[in-house]
Amino acid sequence: MGIAALEHPTTETHVDARWAYLLRAWHELDIPEGWRAEIREEGIVVTPPPSAAHGTTAVVLQ
Repeated sequence: MGIAALEHPTTETHVDARWAYLLRAWHELDIPEGWRAEIREEGIVVTPPPSAAHGTTAVVLQ
């Protein structure tokens, strides 16, 4: 068997498969209102909405 016939995924194929998996999982998430889900290098990160103190600070700074 030649090198080209090996069935080990290339780095590009592995990255494409990981991206497809993360994207599918991200689409299937049931995120509560106001929360945010992001795909980052480490995986999917879910962030809660800003607190009331954050909103108060934003108003004061305006």
